[in-house]
Amino acid sequence: MELVTLAVGFFMLARYKLPFLMLPIAVTLWFMNADLIHSLLELFNHLGITHLHDSLYWYGLSSEALYLWSGLLMIIVAFIVDYQNTSGKDFAFWLYLVGVTAFWGGISMVIPHNDSELSNVVYGGINLLMILLGATFERRVFTVFGGIGIAGYLSYLSYEVFKNSLLFPIVVTMIGLLIILLGIDWQYHEKAINQYLQQFLPKQLRGVIERRHN
Repeated sequence: MELVTLAVGFFMLARYKLPFLMLPIAVTLWFMNADLIHSLLELFNHLGITHLHDSLYWYGLSSEALYLWSGLLMIIVAFIVDYQNTSGKDFAFWLYLVGVTAFWGGISMVIPHNDSELSNVVYGGINLLMILLGATFERRVFTVFGGIGIAGYLSYLSYEVFKNSLLFPIVVTMIGLLIILLGIDWQYHEKAINQYLQQFLPKQLRGVIERRHN
């Protein structure tokens, strides 16, 4: 079923060349990635390579880790499509959207539920990196999900530090206002931020962004 859907999707895309036709292809590729990863890890487990199985799946067989790895693969596919695309149409948008949604959903279900404080710091760092990636490559899907993750991380910190304090509602309110103010400031200076970060990219990657604007 997945192969048939994928074949039909590519046929329609080749015929009409509409970026929206990438949506069914992106969803199908995500399901295929998830099935492939699940099959490979089950094979590792069957062959007795349990250390590789556990290290890749983090918490053993879990759908959360499956979302994470399949989403990461989708992001890589989206970047390859973005890099190779010279048509001026954004054929990578839906791939990024599906990939980032799966990846962020995976890390949000896996990492913050770990008892280690380091894992929560890593979670905050990943979301911050997503915001920087979104600003650099002008892919707002990274920025949006990264911003939601940072807001959740800050709320977690405020709850842990001030949970038994009368200052708790004040701290939560201040964090909310800070996020709103940062969002407004970002909106006003988004183009300048993008241009500043893009100067650190190699010429080939800057060309990918420039082709998208043409």
